Amino acid sequence: KQKVVDGAEIALMSMALSSNIGANYICSQVMKCLRVRDIKSGGRAVCARFTFLRKLAEEFGEECGQGGKIMDFVREKGFSHKDSEVRDAAKELTASIYMIIGDVIFGMLDGLTERQLREYKVAFDHAAKNKAQQEYK
Repeated sequence: KQKVVDGAEIALMSMALSSNIGANYICSQVMKCLRVRDIKSGGRAVCARFTFLRKLAEEFGEECGQGGKIMDFVREKGFSHKDSEVRDAAKELTASIYMIIGDVIFGMLDGLTERQLREYKVAFDHAAKNKAQQEYK
């Protein structure tokens, strides 16, 4: 099953690289068509979409052009999900979006508890440190 997931990711990234389709379109399509059953079940589908969106955001940055829409998607599907893997993937995606749009993201974090907000701030600091270390190398 992992080969199918990897193949789908490669195909979607290839389409995002295409000048005919682009990252913005792929980003918007990944956030569509999520069935209620997929959201409420184990959460693998939601987690996979968050992970792919994170990779897309890290690869293309502002070319995704969907920071606010991605955060709406994360807020709706991830902040209060019962599965901790989905919540962790949502936090990682949010940290990636933070690296693109900066402090504007704090206005998009309504719906988080105080504890979650502290965890997100730590994730933002961690992402910023990782980026600084990569730029230093």
